[in-house]
Amino acid sequence: MVRAICKDVTFTDYPTLDDCAIIVYFAGCEHNCEDCQNELFQDSASMRDTYTDSDLLDVIYEKCLSNFTDKVVLSGGDPLHENNRAFVKMFCEETDLDVMIYTGYEKWQVDTLGLKGYRYLKTGKFETNNRNNDKLDSNTHFILASQNQELWDSDGNLLTKDGIYVL
Repeated sequence: MVRAICKDVTFTDYPTLDDCAIIVYFAGCEHNCEDCQNELFQDSASMRDTYTDSDLLDVIYEKCLSNFTDKVVLSGGDPLHENNRAFVKMFCEETDLDVMIYTGYEKWQVDTLGLKGYRYLKTGKFETNNRNNDKLDSNTHFILASQNQELWDSDGNLLTKDGIYVL
């Protein structure tokens, strides 16, 4: 069973401005980021919504279809928390959707998991005291980011090192 909440749409969590994405919040996180933006999702037991892998896949595809998008953001908590890894790995490898993963792990740690099939990966702990507010403007995406966070593409290319980006 996977503990998660699948929301309809997000317009600020996927690194392109041309489309919305479905966002799935997973329960479970061990990073303990100061000023965590989703503190409720740190504890796996705190989330009441549980799904079988098959049921969560159905919900994700249904929400993508009803919102005319092929983009999915996996957030949390941490989608790569040990309780979520099997589902996330299976989903990324088997889906034809464009997947973005938000994780508090560093890229080298994610690489050890053998994860494949995602389009974008945002790594690093969230640190509100390390925000780059000078770079924010009306065209900027991802205002909930800190300078230590990095965005990677599926080929392992580092797209940005400061957490603020628009593709």
